[in-house]
Amino acid sequence: MLRAGVQRQPRGDLFILYPDPPLPALPLVVTEVGASHWRGDGAYARSASRILAVELVLAGTVRLEQDGRHVEVGPGQAFLLKRGSDHRYSAVGGAVRKRFVGFDGPFAQQLIGLLPDRVAPRDPRALERLIGRIETLFRQRRPGWQLDAAALGYRLLAELGAAGAGRTAAPPTQHPALDEALRLIHTRALQPCPVAWLARQTGTSPTHLTRLFRQALGVPPQRYAQRCLMDQARFLLSGSDLTCQEVAARLGFADPLYFSAVFKRHVGESPQAYRRRFGG
Repeated sequence: MLRAGVQRQPRGDLFILYPDPPLPALPLVVTEVGASHWRGDGAYARSASRILAVELVLAGTVRLEQDGRHVEVGPGQAFLLKRGSDHRYSAVGGAVRKRFVGFDGPFAQQLIGLLPDRVAPRDPRALERLIGRIETLFRQRRPGWQLDAAALGYRLLAELGAAGAGRTAAPPTQHPALDEALRLIHTRALQPCPVAWLARQTGTSPTHLTRLFRQALGVPPQRYAQRCLMDQARFLLSGSDLTCQEVAARLGFADPLYFSAVFKRHVGESPQAYRRRFGG
């Protein structure tokens, strides 16, 4: 069993940016972004870790031990730190440079939990640019920046998810219409977002916007929006004292039975069964 906490601090430069509380109650939240440069040996070790993060190696090699699994992660590859794991990661044979993003929320935990410990993204530079954009949001802290960071976090995990599942990830669109549509969906989480309305707001056509969603996230806009809504439902069922009827009403469902049917279609079990398993 690994010892809790930081076992040995890496020597080198480190910065971490944290958001000002409170964080928005979203199914995915970016909790921190940072970079580190280990000039020599260095290691972190945690037991039953609360960390949920993606770390992109830019230079050098990192050895990751996580719940009995061992991988080495080289430049252009990412490793994932999974909540609840016992893990240790260390530099191998010299200096290491890396960037990282921390996450929270039920959807982020589910996605990261499904991915392998090491992922080789199709375009590491595009992934690094995404992390850089998240860092810029953290530094500037303009109105709505946390929602924008969440949208970029979704894109980052979607890219890793495609690569981790053995599929060729679609080239990062860097399309402002997609970024704006994601921001609108997250901002209007409890309001309908028809494809035609999203297309008008983002200056594109419904067909083109649907194509962008399918390329980047694998689903059309309406399915993505409903999935986000169900992730919010899971968040409320597992982390609040609201009744199932109150959760349904909070998410805009006038009929609790219809909410239960939609939830079961997306999650695979009823809201009541989900709460029994995860509500604590």
